Amino acid sequence: MHGLIIGGAEAAKEDYEAELRQQVATLGLQDRITFTGHRNDMNRVLTRCDLLLSLRVTPEAFGRTTLEPLRLGKPVIGWDAGGAGEILRRLYPFGAVPAGRDDLLLARVRDWLATPTTPAERDDFQLSTMCAQTLSVYAALVGAGTVRQPH
Repeated sequence: MHGLIIGGAEAAKEDYEAELRQQVATLGLQDRITFTGHRNDMNRVLTRCDLLLSLRVTPEAFGRTTLEPLRLGKPVIGWDAGGAGEILRRLYPFGAVPAGRDDLLLARVRDWLATPTTPAERDDFQLSTMCAQTLSVYAALVGAGTVRQPH
Protein backbone atom coordinates (compact mmCIF):
# COMPACT_ATOMS: atom_id res chain seq x y z
CA MET A 1 0.00 0.00 0.00
CA HIS A 2 1.28 3.46 -0.90
CA GLY A 3 -0.20 6.86 -0.08
CA LEU A 4 -0.14 10.00 -2.19
CA ILE A 5 -0.55 13.54 -0.98
CA ILE A 6 -1.72 15.12 -4.22
CA GLY A 7 -1.19 18.78 -5.03
CA GLY A 8 1.21 21.49 -4.07
CA ALA A 9 0.94 23.99 -1.25
CA GLU A 10 0.13 27.58 -2.05
CA ALA A 11 2.43 30.15 -0.45
CA ALA A 12 0.23 30.55 2.63
CA LYS A 13 0.28 26.78 3.29
CA GLU A 14 3.98 26.02 2.79
CA ASP A 15 4.54 25.73 6.56
CA TYR A 16 1.75 23.15 6.77
CA GLU A 17 3.27 21.12 3.95
CA ALA A 18 6.67 21.25 5.69
CA GLU A 19 5.00 20.01 8.89
CA LEU A 20 3.39 17.11 7.00
CA ARG A 21 6.70 16.19 5.40
CA GLN A 22 8.36 16.25 8.83
CA GLN A 23 5.66 13.98 10.29
CA VAL A 24 6.15 11.52 7.43
CA ALA A 25 9.91 11.51 8.09
CA THR A 26 9.45 11.19 11.86
CA LEU A 27 7.18 8.18 11.36
CA GLY A 28 9.64 6.65 8.89
CA LEU A 29 7.06 6.59 6.10
CA GLN A 30 9.11 8.21 3.31
CA ASP A 31 8.95 4.97 1.29
CA ARG A 32 5.18 4.67 1.78
CA ILE A 33 3.96 8.24 1.15
CA THR A 34 4.70 10.43 -1.86
CA PHE A 35 4.07 14.16 -2.11
CA THR A 36 3.18 14.64 -5.77
CA GLY A 37 3.23 18.43 -5.91
CA HIS A 38 1.04 20.24 -8.43
CA ARG A 39 -0.33 17.94 -11.17
CA ASN A 40 -1.84 18.67 -14.56
CA ASP A 41 -2.96 15.06 -15.02
CA MET A 42 -5.35 14.63 -12.10
CA ASN A 43 -7.68 12.37 -14.06
CA ARG A 44 -4.80 9.95 -14.69
CA VAL A 45 -3.66 10.09 -11.07
CA LEU A 46 -7.15 9.59 -9.64
CA THR A 47 -7.92 6.60 -11.86
CA ARG A 48 -4.86 4.82 -10.45
CA CYS A 49 -5.98 5.27 -6.83
CA ASP A 50 -7.95 2.61 -4.97
CA LEU A 51 -9.25 4.89 -2.20
CA LEU A 52 -9.14 8.66 -1.69
CA LEU A 53 -9.43 10.66 1.52
CA SER A 54 -10.97 14.14 1.64
CA LEU A 55 -9.88 15.62 4.96
CA ARG A 56 -9.79 19.39 4.65
CA VAL A 57 -9.95 21.11 8.02
CA THR A 58 -11.81 24.04 6.45
CA PRO A 59 -14.71 22.56 4.46
CA GLU A 60 -14.87 23.26 0.74
CA ALA A 61 -17.96 25.16 -0.34
CA PHE A 62 -18.54 22.91 -3.34
CA GLY A 63 -16.48 19.79 -2.71
CA ARG A 64 -14.98 19.34 -6.17
CA THR A 65 -12.04 17.33 -4.82
CA THR A 66 -14.58 14.81 -3.53
CA LEU A 67 -16.86 14.83 -6.56
CA GLU A 68 -14.17 14.28 -9.21
CA PRO A 69 -12.96 10.86 -7.97
CA LEU A 70 -16.52 9.73 -7.19
CA ARG A 71 -17.54 10.51 -10.79
CA LEU A 72 -14.61 8.31 -11.89
CA GLY A 73 -16.02 5.46 -9.77
CA LYS A 74 -13.38 5.85 -7.07
CA PRO A 75 -14.40 5.63 -3.41
CA VAL A 76 -13.79 8.64 -1.17
CA ILE A 77 -13.82 8.69 2.61
CA GLY A 78 -13.87 12.13 4.17
CA TRP A 79 -15.27 14.62 6.61
CA ASP A 80 -19.02 15.05 6.46
CA ALA A 81 -18.83 18.86 6.26
CA GLY A 82 -19.45 21.49 3.62
CA GLY A 83 -19.83 20.54 -0.02
CA ALA A 84 -17.76 17.38 0.41
CA GLY A 85 -20.12 16.13 3.09
CA GLU A 86 -23.20 16.86 0.98
CA ILE A 87 -21.69 15.03 -1.96
CA LEU A 88 -20.61 12.03 0.12
CA ARG A 89 -24.04 11.71 1.77
CA ARG A 90 -25.71 11.59 -1.66
CA LEU A 91 -23.19 9.67 -3.77
CA TYR A 92 -21.26 7.47 -1.32
CA PRO A 93 -22.76 7.57 2.20
CA PHE A 94 -20.26 4.97 3.43
CA GLY A 95 -17.54 7.59 2.98
CA ALA A 96 -19.13 10.31 5.15
CA VAL A 97 -17.41 10.53 8.55
CA PRO A 98 -18.27 13.18 11.19
CA ALA A 99 -15.67 15.94 10.89
CA GLY A 100 -12.71 15.63 13.22
CA ARG A 101 -13.52 12.10 14.38
CA ASP A 102 -10.15 10.51 13.67
CA ASP A 103 -11.21 7.32 15.47
CA LEU A 104 -14.22 6.87 13.19
CA LEU A 105 -12.12 7.76 10.14
CA LEU A 106 -9.62 5.04 11.00
CA ALA A 107 -12.42 2.53 11.57
CA ARG A 108 -14.07 3.46 8.25
CA VAL A 109 -10.81 3.05 6.33
CA ARG A 110 -10.21 -0.32 8.02
CA ASP A 111 -13.76 -1.39 7.13
CA TRP A 112 -13.16 -0.38 3.51
CA LEU A 113 -9.84 -2.25 3.39
CA ALA A 114 -11.58 -5.38 4.71
CA THR A 115 -14.49 -5.09 2.25
CA PRO A 116 -13.83 -2.57 -0.55
CA THR A 117 -16.91 -0.95 -2.04
CA THR A 118 -17.28 1.47 -4.92
CA PRO A 119 -19.75 4.30 -5.42
CA ALA A 120 -22.80 3.62 -7.57
CA GLU A 121 -23.07 5.53 -10.84
CA ARG A 122 -25.37 8.51 -10.44
CA ASP A 123 -26.14 11.68 -12.38
CA ASP A 124 -26.21 13.98 -9.35
CA PHE A 125 -24.19 17.20 -9.48
CA GLN A 126 -24.04 17.52 -13.28
CA LEU A 127 -22.74 20.97 -14.24
CA SER A 128 -25.60 21.63 -16.66
CA THR A 129 -28.21 20.72 -14.03
CA MET A 130 -26.59 22.85 -11.32
CA CYS A 131 -26.30 25.85 -13.66
CA ALA A 132 -29.96 25.51 -14.65
CA GLN A 133 -31.02 25.28 -10.99
CA THR A 134 -28.95 28.35 -10.07
CA LEU A 135 -30.39 30.38 -12.95
CA SER A 136 -33.88 29.27 -11.94
CA VAL A 137 -33.34 30.63 -8.42
CA TYR A 138 -32.05 33.92 -9.83
CA ALA A 139 -35.03 34.19 -12.19
CA ALA A 140 -37.45 33.53 -9.34
CA LEU A 141 -35.79 36.20 -7.19
CA VAL A 142 -35.83 38.77 -10.00
CA GLY A 143 -39.46 37.89 -10.84
CA ALA A 144 -40.47 38.32 -7.20
CA GLY A 145 -38.83 41.71 -7.06
CA THR A 146 -36.37 40.51 -4.45
CA VAL A 147 -33.40 41.35 -6.64
CA ARG A 148 -33.22 44.55 -8.67
CA GLN A 149 -32.25 44.16 -12.28
CA PRO A 150 -29.30 46.29 -13.47
CA HIS A 151 -30.17 49.34 -15.57
